[in-house]
Amino acid sequence: MESSTFAIRTDNTLNMKTKHFLSLSALLCLLFVTSCSEEADPSFTLTTTADVTFSMAEEDAETTVTFSSAREWTATVDEDWLSISPTSGDAGTSTLTLTCTEDNTTGESRTATVTLTSVSLTETITITQPPMIELEQDAYSVSAEGDTLTINFTTNMDTENLKLYISNWLADSNNASTRASYYSTLVIPANTTANARTGYLYFVKETTSSNLPFTTPGGNSNQTVLATVTITQEGLSSGTSTD
Repeated sequence: MESSTFAIRTDNTLNMKTKHFLSLSALLCLLFVTSCSEEADPSFTLTTTADVTFSMAEEDAETTVTFSSAREWTATVDEDWLSISPTSGDAGTSTLTLTCTEDNTTGESRTATVTLTSVSLTETITITQPPMIELEQDAYSVSAEGDTLTINFTTNMDTENLKLYISNWLADSNNASTRASYYSTLVIPANTTANARTGYLYFVKETTSSNLPFTTPGGNSNQTVLATVTITQEGLSSGTSTD
């Protein structure tokens, strides 16, 4: 009888240990599931607007974008003229530095898209770089009798490096300006020839301080044509000549 009683106690002890083991396993599983379910959902909060415009159009111009992310994130950009740093980060508040890698010599504003990604969530930011020179009008027609033209344009570049070159039959009588808003006055003399003629006003960025000769667009590596105004003048009869 004593031997039988000892055997029963042993079975009960094993049952108790098994129950404790199963309870501990269940508790660990519950803690794991709870931990996973409490991980933050991805989200972005921009402290600036989703549309950012550079104040300058030149290479190395910089601006910043600050945002908060609930999770780790990455950043990409879709245009070569714009670089971003850093390109990844952890949860919290972060600041992206946006840098123009080249001058905007296209004559018009251009855009790039920065995409923030966190897990499956994306947020896009549109970045705009203004042109170095923006013309109010890029072509003019003048009668054979001549005229006076006012060429209006805007720029945000360093005007010490901005030069204006004109065809030899055009007369640049006056240049006046305020910061970012400019005009050039061209006096168009009478055309006493039989043929119409075409002249040009070139807006040129020079990378040296000395005055350089300007012959044709792209003829000097230190000069970059930013914009061109075309002036066509009627002749006393049909036909066209270019100076």
